[in-house]
Amino acid sequence: MSGLPQISIKLNRSKIAQYGLNVEDINSAINSAFAGGIAGTVFEGQKRFDLVVRLEQSERQSIEDVKDCLLLHLMVIRFP
Repeated sequence: MSGLPQISIKLNRSKIAQYGLNVEDINSAINSAFAGGIAGTVFEGQKRFDLVVRLEQSERQSIEDVKDCLLLHLMVIRFP
């Protein structure tokens, strides 16, 4: 069997909830960082292109890179 190597990640749901996050957000962030995610659209004349972002190749090579991945959570505070 050949193909790309895969890493299986087991998430700690109680820790995720403790920080006010959810599993979907974590999965999306990790997927964007390592596989690439659409961050916006670039227009060039009449053409549109997806702007895809991901970590540098050197930063997404091993399980250690996954462990070192820092996720930022922006809290929105509403004032009356």
